[in-house]
Amino acid sequence: MGLDIYHKLLTKNESECEKDFYTKEDFDELCNVPFEAFSNFHIKVTDYRVLHTILLFENEEDYNEYFSNDEARKEKVLKVFIGSDEQKMIKQIKQFLKYKKLDHYSLSGFRSELRASKLYTNIFIGEYFETDGVIYNEVGYQRKGMGGVFFEDFDVDFRMFGKKEDFIKAYNSIDSDDWYLEHFGEEYVIKLKNNFEKNFLDKFAFGQSLLVVSQ
Repeated sequence: MGLDIYHKLLTKNESECEKDFYTKEDFDELCNVPFEAFSNFHIKVTDYRVLHTILLFENEEDYNEYFSNDEARKEKVLKVFIGSDEQKMIKQIKQFLKYKKLDHYSLSGFRSELRASKLYTNIFIGEYFETDGVIYNEVGYQRKGMGGVFFEDFDVDFRMFGKKEDFIKAYNSIDSDDWYLEHFGEEYVIKLKNNFEKNFLDKFAFGQSLLVVSQ
């Protein structure tokens, strides 16, 4: 029941969207409709391939805690740096990459929470490459509201659905049980159904619409 649902409408006009995209590989792994079904909207997109990962920790305690429950994590990491001096860390990373002859690759990173007040930093070493994909506009959004039938009817291996029947099944699942009615009331359920009808069913376009599920 705790799902966010999106209606993504494919486009070829890059100027009218935020240039978010899905690749052919995304469709192969996550969609119940093959990439070829959306051939009218195929374009070339630039994606990023992660080749190696570096982890940064501010202290030994955070480092030990991160690997305490999963020693196998160490095998997936190229190098670990520990320290709180940002400039010093950056210098060490650059020296390491040069030594490993990896300094020609692109770097990207973000901070991720380990537990309350404890953070570590991922540094990804990778490369940009061109591949087949699609771009889209988000034309519909619904926060939660799917009834229990949704989880029975939809294949959990997929996160993208491209058939009209998928949109209809999702709509029908909203009041398929009494959970939302009992917890939020009839007015709330009606609001959910009206939103879904307006922004998902009415805007559906064959070979262009994707129903995207995010947990």
